[in-house]
Amino acid sequence: MADYQTGIDIRRDQSGNLIIPALLLDSAGAVVTSGDTTVYILEIQSDGTFKALDFSDNTFKSTALTTATKAATHQTTDNATKNTGIWTVVLDTDEQAAFTEEYHYIAYFENSGASPTMSPRWFQWGGVEGEATTDAELTAAHGDGSWETAEIDGWAFNLGTNPVTITLNDGDGSPVNGQFMVVRNADETAVAFIDITDVDGQCEIQLDDGTYKVRFGGYYACIAGGVGAYKFSNPYTLTVSGTTTATFTCTEVSLSTGGLSFAMMVGLLELFILNTFDEKLQNRFSRTLLKQLINIGHQELGQKLKWRREDCALAITADTYAYDVSLASREWEVVSWYDASGEKYTLLQPLTLEQWREHYHDNDTPSTPTRYCRYGDQIYFWPVPDDSDDTCTITGIMDVPDLTEDDETPEYPPHLHTLIVDLAISYTYRIVGLPKDAAMTEELADRDIAREAHDPTIQRTSGRMLPPNV
Repeated sequence: MADYQTGIDIRRDQSGNLIIPALLLDSAGAVVTSGDTTVYILEIQSDGTFKALDFSDNTFKSTALTTATKAATHQTTDNATKNTGIWTVVLDTDEQAAFTEEYHYIAYFENSGASPTMSPRWFQWGGVEGEATTDAELTAAHGDGSWETAEIDGWAFNLGTNPVTITLNDGDGSPVNGQFMVVRNADETAVAFIDITDVDGQCEIQLDDGTYKVRFGGYYACIAGGVGAYKFSNPYTLTVSGTTTATFTCTEVSLSTGGLSFAMMVGLLELFILNTFDEKLQNRFSRTLLKQLINIGHQELGQKLKWRREDCALAITADTYAYDVSLASREWEVVSWYDASGEKYTLLQPLTLEQWREHYHDNDTPSTPTRYCRYGDQIYFWPVPDDSDDTCTITGIMDVPDLTEDDETPEYPPHLHTLIVDLAISYTYRIVGLPKDAAMTEELADRDIAREAHDPTIQRTSGRMLPPNV
């Protein structure tokens, strides 16, 4: 049964006790204030017969009763100076143990001074009549767990039945405070609780029995996995059974050694958005979009640094100027020609399509090519090759693979990882319609990238290929 006051004039108090009143008058119509008033509780059966409550064991019986009645109490008011004639009997939750929802009952008050001496009160226990609604209906609408709610930073949540203490530390036992925490169900389709770790690195919440997934970090970054100076192993699995304590660990990271993980970069971008734009603009950025923006910055940095290269060698056929190139590359950095007969390498110079057509038509005499034109996934040579023994090698600038895992770090040196966030911020400005801010942010990032691209120490230690001197 629900634990708040319900009913018509038979009331249930906040503790679940059933309060049954009856007005007793004598033959002259005056209120009855004295004498013994006893109460029988009768349960009406489907055939119209009664079972009576035996107060000795709180069960309904059709046989002889050990304790057939309970005493009622006369109630007064106005500092006990006013007699009301209203007598009440209170049935606690134990005395209601044998009641059946939607069954009908009679509370039968008896006082020899009353007229009539017996006054019945008919009521329904549970169900619709006499109750706000059925307990089953309320439970179905609410779900399992406590009816209490909590409000955390404007979010209201139903409290579960079990106290749960979650502790977050840095692996060395030191508490990690101020970290946003989201608890979801096992398949992460519904939020069960949100909290922020306190100075002891703890969140004290309430959950029902079950398996949950816990993520730490920023509002959006907790989806990805980290923010600030910590890296999290999101999601953590939490199993709740009764009163539960769980400790999760994260790793303190240093930008100078470990760099930024994918999740941490998403977190930094999220913090920038929260600190820069109003709520209306913030709502444009889903967690999926934040991840995509970081990967756009990741790819952009790779192209601007010419970080990854791949070679594609073409077998040459005499008198053939057009060849398919299987290299999926945004940029061809170097196109070199090996003249087998002369054992000589030559770097070919690029032409636009218009230039190539002009030179090709002016001079189509076969010879060793000196120029090339990229046309989609094809390459055109000028002049047309004259030797099938020669080889053309194309070096392309390749995209770096997208970051996908929370703890994944870019392959660039750690000090470059913040440039990924800067480039992502540039695209963020474009999304909200601030092209000048976008251009300024990208320009500042490009200055750092230009210095990096011409740093011979970084070039030697990064594992990249150096372009040949031309």
